[in-house]
Amino acid sequence: MREVYGLMSNVIVLLYRLGWNPYHITTWYDPKGDRYSFSSLSGSSHLLIKELIDTYNSTSSLRASQHINGIWMQGGVAWTQTLAYSRSLKKDKQHCRLAAVETVLTASCWPNARVSIAFPSQSPICSRCQSVIEDDFHAFWGCDHNQAIEDEDVVNTNRYIPMAQREAETYPCLWFRGILPASLIKDFSNDLEATPRIVHETVYAYELSAPPKNQWPSGVYHGDGSGGPHSKYPQFVGVEQE
Repeated sequence: MREVYGLMSNVIVLLYRLGWNPYHITTWYDPKGDRYSFSSLSGSSHLLIKELIDTYNSTSSLRASQHINGIWMQGGVAWTQTLAYSRSLKKDKQHCRLAAVETVLTASCWPNARVSIAFPSQSPICSRCQSVIEDDFHAFWGCDHNQAIEDEDVVNTNRYIPMAQREAETYPCLWFRGILPASLIKDFSNDLEATPRIVHETVYAYELSAPPKNQWPSGVYHGDGSGGPHSKYPQFVGVEQE
């Protein structure tokens, strides 16, 4: 069989890895067995692309949750909020601080307890206080020597130590890596005064009454592009019908 290289071959390989069955060039089956048939870039094609993206995100999140301190990422990650600080550091050209944040995000900080597993000759005892085993909680939150750090970000987050102690075992991706699980995002549906806001065919907030999902009248919907207090969050996109 001749090996084929190019965009479509990459797409087909990705489909297989995600559990899809490209039965025919115009007929694909998703991991649940649902059939998608199309002949042009139509509404059906867009639904297929959406399902592909959702499958990829679900698979990636599940795989990521199995990494160091990745528990609770399997339900999805609020990447907009998680990476907001990194984007601001990059914008301000604070490269050293950005590198430190990315080291935490990628679980590349190795407390002595983790190092000692890979290299038994390394003591798991904290190198600073010399009194207890340095696990992730101790390194980031529990060590008394953290109180001597004068960095503004450290000082301003010390008040979260009790919360970290309560929730670290449940949400290690949040407290040890700074990755916000999507499940912890607040539902703003009852707070925002806005025109209908749609994400993946889901109404998140609306003004007055809005039709149920899949019962919106046909027509062209336009994003207002007007900004607003929540415009930096792509979950909330103001739209109006033509």
